[in-house]
Amino acid sequence: MAALAALADPVNASQAWLSLVQFDARAQLAQIQVPALAIHGGRSALYPQTVGHEIARLMPQCRAIVLDDVGHAPHLEAPEAFNAHLSNLAKRGPPAPTLCEHLSTQ
Repeated sequence: MAALAALADPVNASQAWLSLVQFDARAQLAQIQVPALAIHGGRSALYPQTVGHEIARLMPQCRAIVLDDVGHAPHLEAPEAFNAHLSNLAKRGPPAPTLCEHLSTQ
């Protein structure tokens, strides 16, 4: 991951980070009426776990899942676990609202 970050153009990277800091979609989350997951790495140094919990709280059909032993990019760091949760969501339909699970990928 660090090698990938080192390849990023500093100007584009700083503009991307600035846009993330300035963008706030919380008011629109309640309008999303489809099953969703907020999958978050428990060791993320970029966002606290409360971000995923807040997303799940604001979206009517969303569940927060914390993969305790991965960082900011669970889709890259634990793709098997990440994809398994997506597959389960597709099979089961809407998750229980605002439920949060802490899971280990090991």
